[in-house]
Amino acid sequence: MPIYPARIALVVALLVSLHAGAPTATHVIFYVALGVLLAISTRRPVGFATILVLLIGGLVIRLAWSDRIGSDTLYVTKAAIDRVLVGLNPYGYHYEASSPPGAPFPYGPLAILLYMPFHQVASFLELLSGATVATVLAVQGRLVGLAVYAAAPIVVAVSTDGSNDTTLGLLILAAFMAGRRWPALGGFLLACAVAFKLSALAFVPGFLAWAGGRVAVAFLAGSLIAWAPVLSTWGIRSFIDSVSRANALSPAVIWSLGTVVKELTGQRLEILDTLRLAFGGVIALLGLRLRSSMNRVILVGCAVYLVTLYGGNWATYAYFGGIAPIICWRLDEWLGLESRSVPDRLRELRRNLAAKGAAKAAVETEVEARAASA
Repeated sequence: MPIYPARIALVVALLVSLHAGAPTATHVIFYVALGVLLAISTRRPVGFATILVLLIGGLVIRLAWSDRIGSDTLYVTKAAIDRVLVGLNPYGYHYEASSPPGAPFPYGPLAILLYMPFHQVASFLELLSGATVATVLAVQGRLVGLAVYAAAPIVVAVSTDGSNDTTLGLLILAAFMAGRRWPALGGFLLACAVAFKLSALAFVPGFLAWAGGRVAVAFLAGSLIAWAPVLSTWGIRSFIDSVSRANALSPAVIWSLGTVVKELTGQRLEILDTLRLAFGGVIALLGLRLRSSMNRVILVGCAVYLVTLYGGNWATYAYFGGIAPIICWRLDEWLGLESRSVPDRLRELRRNLAAKGAAKAAVETEVEARAASA
């Protein structure tokens, strides 16, 4: 039986959508729809149907889980925006809205700007960001990438659990997508991603080395614009203080290399929280040799991201949301699968319909000619 990207995508979606928790009715319906479509795919092409089911299903199961909160990030962000709206500095302050109370706001000024229109329901921006990423993957025909992004439980949870990594992932994706045609715009958008959340710095060295010096100027310009409130009003010192305090808050050893170390030694190794940054820096420097292609730059950036975030004592599954879009965007290509965009599929459909119409007209003309000669 021939292997088609749509069929592979359906199988992947069926496998990755399984999880240990109790599924909602929406999840069950989504799972059944995937199975039915997979069965149909053995008889006829289902490329368009696969895109629609994954896109709509991915959004619907996120809405079904939108009331499940696991992170206090958006609560703290809302409280920080409330301070800004009354003319106060969001940095250098301990927020009672965090869990446990007393955490700072360690994110960049762009987080204030982007969440401000949604700060009463900040989770809406995360859902919107997730829907945007899924739509981009769908329109470009990245079927396997769309399957993973739409159905993987961790990726779904990140967009609804109160963290901000889904929007970070969208910003990183936008930077690389723009960078393929307009490198300077890509550099500007990557600066915006860093001004949203500092973990985007993992992609900066490789991107700038790949794109060239002019892009570094665009990155610098974007940074100056995005960080203007900190530079001119709130103060760099207060921002650094918030970041330092946030890094010092690691109440448990979880989701990290520290988990392995504690399991083997029975104790927490504090130096890991410093070594993770050093190792990340070494990987970034060594990775500069791989700047010849965007795919290599993305892989090195992901490696730096994972090492710096998961190489210490505390981390969270939500961090995967920051790199899920960029990985899913390239996944089909890495697997050697053909990606046909929706516009290409529509043009092919129109050509097929036109060919069938012409064939039908030819048959009708021949029948009429035979009838006339008889």
